[in-house]
Amino acid sequence: SESYAQPGCAGEWGDESISRRVDQAASEEEAAVLNEMWLIQRKLISASICLKMTDAANECETAHDALLAAFDVWCDTLNWPVAHIFNVVKSPIGKHVLVSSPIWRVKNQGKFESFRLASESTRYYHDQGVLGQVFREARPITCKNVQDDQTYLRCAAAQRCGLCALVALPVVGADGEVIAVAEFLRTSKDPPDSERLEVLRLSGTRLSSIIAKKIASDRKRMEASNEAQTLKDRVSAVQLITGIAISANEASSPEAAITTAIAGFAGFLDAPAAHCWLVEREGKDIRLRPSNIWNKETTLPPAKMQALQEKTASLKMLEPGEGLPGMGLRLEHVEWFELSSGDEASLRAAELADAKLRSALIVPVTARFSVDSVESKVMAILEFFCPSSNKPNRSTFDVAMQVSMVIGGVYQRYIAQERLSKEQDWTELVLRSTPNAIITITQEDKVQTWNPAAVTMFNISAREALGRSLAQLIIPEKSQQRHLNALKQFSGEHSMTSSTDMEMAARWAPDNEQFPQSMAARRAPDNEEFPVSVTIRPFKSGKGWKFVAFITDITKHCQEEKALSQAKLIAEAGAKQTAIYLETTKAEVNARSIPIHELVHSLIGKGRIHDYHSRAIRK
Repeated sequence: SESYAQPGCAGEWGDESISRRVDQAASEEEAAVLNEMWLIQRKLISASICLKMTDAANECETAHDALLAAFDVWCDTLNWPVAHIFNVVKSPIGKHVLVSSPIWRVKNQGKFESFRLASESTRYYHDQGVLGQVFREARPITCKNVQDDQTYLRCAAAQRCGLCALVALPVVGADGEVIAVAEFLRTSKDPPDSERLEVLRLSGTRLSSIIAKKIASDRKRMEASNEAQTLKDRVSAVQLITGIAISANEASSPEAAITTAIAGFAGFLDAPAAHCWLVEREGKDIRLRPSNIWNKETTLPPAKMQALQEKTASLKMLEPGEGLPGMGLRLEHVEWFELSSGDEASLRAAELADAKLRSALIVPVTARFSVDSVESKVMAILEFFCPSSNKPNRSTFDVAMQVSMVIGGVYQRYIAQERLSKEQDWTELVLRSTPNAIITITQEDKVQTWNPAAVTMFNISAREALGRSLAQLIIPEKSQQRHLNALKQFSGEHSMTSSTDMEMAARWAPDNEQFPQSMAARRAPDNEEFPVSVTIRPFKSGKGWKFVAFITDITKHCQEEKALSQAKLIAEAGAKQTAIYLETTKAEVNARSIPIHELVHSLIGKGRIHDYHSRAIRK
């Protein structure tokens, strides 16, 4: 029966004989004594119920089990057919919201099923209805008939099930704040008597204390479990990243490294579908194109996997911000997306929904285009699709970033190798085509570069020159020690871009018959030394210094200068003799000749000269 046990009735709440004797008491004193005995008995029963609930809750390991045990005692002892817990949570805007929990005690599942379903879809804010009042005031509250209370958001569902009376009490946590609200409902409209309300209040207070301890214990146990799981995840992550790094570094191309990374990380994520988009650049324009790189091991049915692959291939090119890969290209960091069947932003919503893939993790792969540059550029987009809609934890994002860095390192090494190859080709072309000898030496005077022009100039092959001392090869003996001392004393205090120009004597190998047609072989064999112009430039290499020398054979230039100098001396001597001859001739003419005007007058006549002069003036 759902009726309350009234005084005078047999049951948990009183002894029938004591109740009858109160009515039949001969005097007021006897009735008072019997009534006191009745009250004491009821208090003992209340204390027994509280103790029973406390023992049941204490025997449980978790706060959830403790609430269930308390509900069992309350419902069985107090005869409430429906009992439920609303948890208190904080909304994103900071308001407290009461949300239905999985904790229920229902005596007749079929009769009250509609009420249970209505409760699961209902939320109370802290200022709504009876439950909101219990949260705000942190005290038990009763309601005679919830069907008439419009602030009770499930009044219609309660009316359909015949639920009327309500008792709601708070469950307080260790910090004194209400963490949940328990509600008890019955079909009768009779309000609970003061004794039963007091039992609920006292047992609720004790339960709050127990729940606070259980929550603290649950938190410690969860933290320990999380620490163990975190350690396990870290070990797995390190093993995964190490394996991917080793395989990626051994890969022949970035695409091969990406294939390895996708296979490993997809297994780590339990992602049945994973794919790579490659970045294509045309000037400043950047677009994504789908690749043939997919994870090979998948739990998806072949038909659904094929449909997803065909749809991806049909997308051709994506702009930044277009679809999930385009958003990853624009954001340039790891991002997680929850998918929905009606979300057209993913561009493959129907295929993903059909494959029951509910979330995606987008991982951009970035690489720097030069070692000195801090700018990173996206080289590829990795996408991983998962059936779970739960957001990955922080460690998963960290692993994803590590995977991105590993593949980015492969791209960067690949780019550096391509640039190095081009630079080497260009350097080789310059070394082979220049007419000047280019020689590189270390600070220990060991030759490291000896180009074909050096072979021709010094009559020494590169095989003979590399690794040997430059001083012993081409520097005359009288200048060797000065050269070696200069190398030892060089400290790099001068600018690395500074260079030194000089003219000096070098020597060649006239006895080397390996190059009979070389330029050096055409020199006079009796003279090993010849003049050269040298430009020396130091540069940093690792922890030491190296020097590159650009050497030009100036033998012909020196010969031309010598010939020019000799011709100049001859010309100056000739000019001097000519000047002396002219002076001598002039003196002789002056000594033997009459004035010139007298000679003209005598030959032409003085009058005719005057006429010629007048006509010239008129003209």
